[in-house]
Amino acid sequence: DHRQGIVQRGRSERDKGAAKRNSAFKKSLTQLHGDKKILFAGKAKKINKKYKVQQRNLVITDKALYNVGGLKGTKVLRRIDLTTITRVHLSPFSDHIFVVDVQNQRSYVFMSERKVEITAIL
Repeated sequence: DHRQGIVQRGRSERDKGAAKRNSAFKKSLTQLHGDKKILFAGKAKKINKKYKVQQRNLVITDKALYNVGGLKGTKVLRRIDLTTITRVHLSPFSDHIFVVDVQNQRSYVFMSERKVEITAIL
């Protein structure tokens, strides 16, 4: 049963696999932006400037960090080129918060239980 294989794989592999299987989304990454490989895909919460928490999907490729949302969770809301990320801050508390500083833009605040994995890739 193909479901059994999905359950046995780790969460990160399952999330990356879901992003890779969504052919329309993957096609937009490769054709529009030239991304070649998905390094991370998973759920995160974005905290906006009014401190409102918004559910998002984060996708990190070899070229960019994508803030993905929308009704189906496949609409690219923001593309941040990896070369423009100047710094990543980890919260010292167990609140799962990390901040991505972007050159000439405002900082982005995210919350994810996988913050260490995400920041290691960035």
